[in-house]
Amino acid sequence: MDILFGNLALLTIAVMAVAVFFMYTISAIRRDGAVIYVDWLIQKLKWIGTALASFSGALVGLLATSDDTSDEDDATKGDLTGIYNFRTRKYDNGTDPYGWYEEDL
Repeated sequence: MDILFGNLALLTIAVMAVAVFFMYTISAIRRDGAVIYVDWLIQKLKWIGTALASFSGALVGLLATSDDTSDEDDATKGDLTGIYNFRTRKYDNGTDPYGWYEEDL
C-alpha cells in the first residue's frame, strides 16, 4: 500500500511539473514570441548539458583516481605457501570448493 501511495505521489508531482512547464511555455511564447522562447530554451539546455558533462567528467576523474593501477599481481601479495589456484590467482591450501588447481589449457 505504501509503495502504491509513493508511486501515485510521484506521478502527481510529475504531472504537475509538466503542466507548469507547459503553462509557462505558452505564456512566454505569447509574451515574447516563439523564436525568442526557442532561443532561450536552447541556451538553457546548452547550460544544463555543460553542467552535466562537467559533473560526469569530475565523477569519472574521481573514480579513476581510486583505481588500483599497480602492476603487482594479487598472487605475489599474499602467502606463497600451498597450491596455486588458477581461479583466484592466489596460493591456498587446496580447500577452495570451486577452484581448480591445474592450468586450464
